[in-house]
Amino acid sequence: MNDLSHSGMAQLIEQLIIRRQHLDEVIDWLKNLKIKSSIPGLDAEAIAMAVDGQTLHLWKKAPQPMAAADQNLVGRCSRIKTIAGIALRMADRSENVTLLGETGVGKGFLAAFIHNQGRRRDQPFIRVPGLALGDEQEISRHIDQAGRGTLYINNLEDLDDRAQISLWEQLVCPEATGSCRVISSSQVDLDQLVTQGVFNPLLKEYLSQCSIPLPPLRERLADLSDLVTGFLPELCRKNNKQLKVMSPEFLSALEFYDWPGNIRELINTLEHAINVAGDKPTLFSKDLPSKIRIETSQKAAQAKRGL
Repeated sequence: MNDLSHSGMAQLIEQLIIRRQHLDEVIDWLKNLKIKSSIPGLDAEAIAMAVDGQTLHLWKKAPQPMAAADQNLVGRCSRIKTIAGIALRMADRSENVTLLGETGVGKGFLAAFIHNQGRRRDQPFIRVPGLALGDEQEISRHIDQAGRGTLYINNLEDLDDRAQISLWEQLVCPEATGSCRVISSSQVDLDQLVTQGVFNPLLKEYLSQCSIPLPPLRERLADLSDLVTGFLPELCRKNNKQLKVMSPEFLSALEFYDWPGNIRELINTLEHAINVAGDKPTLFSKDLPSKIRIETSQKAAQAKRGL
């Protein structure tokens, strides 16, 4: 086995040099190479590898969604069904995609979903926040990491003027043609930022060949039951708890909440409830965080009085 520590990579390079005269053997060896990761938090199964000419690429695979992740796309809400159809059509296309929506609505998941459903699925999926693209070297490094895969830039609104110009120049240069696909996301309407003079219109046009707006969870409450039912098995396994079901009052409380943190907050809330419930097989409203219990009980009382 070869690990990804400094000594492990040195050993890998040394073996490649020794075997350089037997290219076919080297390639076969690489294809069957077992990798042991010594990087904390990085499982060896999450590491992918490919040989492109004389370059050996190692990257962290795009995270696989939870068992319920498809529910983020497919639900009773007609807008989600439309988004699912667009995402699936875009998966095998090459146009760049911009995802718009509030924090926590699932933009990162949708970006990974598009990548994993398309022909680039076996190539790198590189996720980088806009704030991390502060200079030309960082931008070039992330583009190189993405290779022929997908570069996902989160929070485009955080790119400063210099970073916007450098990103556009590097993406449209001849060497970049036909390489990585860019999926980006923003919490702010890019047309609005262009109008305000704080976002480069050329970069906006390049990145937004297809724009997909994602609705907040409060506008798709009809999907709550499906979302919760889908997320619970994975969250129970993650927390070493027996599979739980929700009571009608638990679901009713969720429907009275506005979910400012959207899907992300829902997952955190379910995880909290699972741990509070302990060994009990059913979730009740008393298992919810106190902030949500107080707010939803007040709204339920008002609804009961017809207010």
